[in-house]
Amino acid sequence: MIQTIEKIISNSKWKTAVIWGIAIGCFDIFINEVIGHLTWKSSHTIYVVSISPLIALILIGLFSYFYLRFLLLGALCGVTCAIPYFFYNLPFILQTGFWWMAIPAFIISAFIFATPGVIGGYLAERKIEADKDY
Repeated sequence: MIQTIEKIISNSKWKTAVIWGIAIGCFDIFINEVIGHLTWKSSHTIYVVSISPLIALILIGLFSYFYLRFLLLGALCGVTCAIPYFFYNLPFILQTGFWWMAIPAFIISAFIFATPGVIGGYLAERKIEADKDY
């Protein structure tokens, strides 16, 4: 665990990963408030799709692949993206009385948002290794 933290901190891009993770989370909440949900009706069925989490997942994956280029930094970016969502959803969680769900909801969100960062970082690391071997 300590070696993992040392690997992250030894990389100079860790602050960028944290700042951009929070920024992507805030941007995603903004998109959610402005655009809301994409709704369409097809043969007596109404589909409602929230597009903002998809935008955040794509942005984290692309940022991790093209700039961070490191698996652990991609995960860090994704985890920090969940921080604004925690504070955005906290009033709703407390209002419904399910206050005990706040921490597990944050952990699940962090894992979900970290997934594209891990995938992007992994693919970038593989590409760097392949370029070295070539």
